[in-house]
Amino acid sequence: MLDNARIQGASLFQILLRIVGPLLQGNLVSVWLLVFTGTMFELAASELLYPPGQPTLPVQIVGLFSTFRLGAGMALSMLNVGLVIVVLLLFRSIPWLVMRIVRLVTQRKMAYVSTDKAAQQELRVTAGRL
Repeated sequence: MLDNARIQGASLFQILLRIVGPLLQGNLVSVWLLVFTGTMFELAASELLYPPGQPTLPVQIVGLFSTFRLGAGMALSMLNVGLVIVVLLLFRSIPWLVMRIVRLVTQRKMAYVSTDKAAQQELRVTAGRL
């Protein structure tokens, strides 16, 4: 498909956007979800790397659960899950938005109307004959 697109005159950006992007979209979303959710809920690295006085979200959640403030801990856990879902939805909508913008731009280029007076006069004469 890549060779055929090159032969037809597609640029590198068009090839990446219209061929490679849709082929990789599902895999990229799956890998991102795996990595992002793993790092959002990773406790060992967060406990080692957070700056003093500014605990990260997993450290804060564990701190709340260890002091038996279960309501606040669950609320913060649900906030963390909600954050992951919102970022996932945004991440999944970006390719659709890019394709929509590209489609609108190409439609505008194709909807060219001549402002040449001779062409308009010829169009009126042709329309008058019909």
